[in-house]
Amino acid sequence: MADDEAALAEPLAVAVRALRRGGLRPGERVAVVGAGAVGLLAVQAAAAFGADSVTVVEPLTERRALAMRLGADRAVPPDEAPALEADVAVECAGSPGAVQTALQALRSGGRAVLLGIVTEAAPIAPMDLVRGEKSLIGSLSHVWDEDFQVALRLLGRGAVQAAPLITDRISLSAAVSGGLTLLRDEPGKHLKILVRPGDAR
Repeated sequence: MADDEAALAEPLAVAVRALRRGGLRPGERVAVVGAGAVGLLAVQAAAAFGADSVTVVEPLTERRALAMRLGADRAVPPDEAPALEADVAVECAGSPGAVQTALQALRSGGRAVLLGIVTEAAPIAPMDLVRGEKSLIGSLSHVWDEDFQVALRLLGRGAVQAAPLITDRISLSAAVSGGLTLLRDEPGKHLKILVRPGDAR
């Protein structure tokens, strides 16, 4: 695989671990909340692992469109999440609202996996978990000799496309102004920005 695509093996491994933590089985319905880089990689990994359907929940229309091009069966705004009845929901957005959305997207008995970094308190209705017998599962990073190896195999055989996620390539000196700032200010135009330390541009 190309070096640029190999650079996305680590975030793909994060998605692989989340799906593994959620106990995804072939034939199950998956909802991915948040179509950033990890979310879009989770969409493709879920399909590769045999999900019956994968729905993306994302507020930005540009990212919903990209999710469809990458193999999502549906892409909906957050207010449509309660109708999804997913077996597994993977929260990849890192916001309190996304945690709620992931739980709303589940069927009774479903499993929500949180991997987004949420630093604020997230309002959760305990009775929603109890009444619906829903499970809430945390997932952090990946396990090198399990998830990372699976990620490399998915990329190597073409089951996951990394190239469409790479929107920019910048030098290390532009990491803030040409990287983090763009992701914050223009999330619809920028997704995964590769930093090339040896690049003088």
